[in-house]
Amino acid sequence: MTQLYANQNLEDVNYCILDVETTGLDSKHDQVIEIAGLKYSEGTNIETFSSLVKPSGPIPDQITYLTGITDSDVEYAPPVEEVADSFQKFLSSSVIVGHNVNFDAGFLKNCGVQLPDEMFDTLDMAYILEPSAPSYNLGQLADYLGIRVNQSHRALADCMTTLDLFKHLLNRIRHLRLDTLAQINGLSHKGNWASSGVLTREFNRRVLEGNTENNSVKDSSPEGHLPPVKTHAYDEVDRLEDDDLVDAVFGIGGVLESEVADFESRREQIQMTQEVLQSFKNGSKLLVEAGTGVGKSMAYLVPALKHSIESGEKVVVSTNTITLQDQIVNKDLPLASKVMKRLGIDNGNAFNTVLKGRRNYVCLNRLKNAINRPSQDRANSLLIAKILVWLETTKTGDVAEINISRQAHA
Repeated sequence: MTQLYANQNLEDVNYCILDVETTGLDSKHDQVIEIAGLKYSEGTNIETFSSLVKPSGPIPDQITYLTGITDSDVEYAPPVEEVADSFQKFLSSSVIVGHNVNFDAGFLKNCGVQLPDEMFDTLDMAYILEPSAPSYNLGQLADYLGIRVNQSHRALADCMTTLDLFKHLLNRIRHLRLDTLAQINGLSHKGNWASSGVLTREFNRRVLEGNTENNSVKDSSPEGHLPPVKTHAYDEVDRLEDDDLVDAVFGIGGVLESEVADFESRREQIQMTQEVLQSFKNGSKLLVEAGTGVGKSMAYLVPALKHSIESGEKVVVSTNTITLQDQIVNKDLPLASKVMKRLGIDNGNAFNTVLKGRRNYVCLNRLKNAINRPSQDRANSLLIAKILVWLETTKTGDVAEINISRQAHA
């Protein structure tokens, strides 16, 4: 077969997107019941191959349920040897592309198909290039990326979905910063990835062409992505007296009653709010113990926002758990901000940011040491590459943005 060279442009490479449907997951014992392929190179028409395969025994019920392929469908299908010979001719010299490509390659090799040495695994590369995707299952990933999903678990339909995913991933590779691409390319060789050839060709093209697009080095530290500290002057606002504020927000007919379904004015919440307001005014310390259902978050957030807006000072709200922090940031604080705007206290200058404990952020020194290790196992090299891609776009540096799970990916 024709040798593919590392300096060959990605636009000049022939690809074959392939997929097989099988009677099970073990390539040594289970059998192929459908083979499909799409021949693709950029700027040319797509050629297709698709054939059912007659297995030596009945198709398991769960496979029929999954694929829709029945025993009657394959009763007169050609044997695997005949289909493998035809598919071999179809392949020619191509880079093999598949979602979890080693699974398909294992079955095809056992059928006698001689596959080209170079492959591209859309599963591995999606895991790296889409670090925040909720799932790497082909159908769910396509839905996340806005790719039209064809009929799932039929070989040719899955090939078509994989082709669209492949095009998306090639575009992501081309828009990586050059320093990130260089590091990922190095990791691909250390980790012996199936997709290293494509990465190397794109890296070489960028270097040889002197392409400076996306080449500049920026601060990739988590701290460098935090929202900038705003130094604007706070406009004068009509200041409500504390008692008037409490009544306007928490009293009967107040703002919260109109914003929150089933809201009830509670004496304990009003009392706590008054104490917090007084503490801010006097600069004194305050310790409050309040039971469930009092509405503690609003009782301290409304005074905290009022103090910050009127004084221009920052207020830190510290929580014991990330769960409570998320509740405040995503639910309580937006409601408190809305209340303040309704009252004309917040003129749009108030803002907030989240800071978690150090274990929630990447240690850049450890990451650098991990990248520079002379040898890497495959799993670690993929994870490091994923982090590098994520660092290009993260605004917070919070590792909760990354999905490191590899489950349910097939």
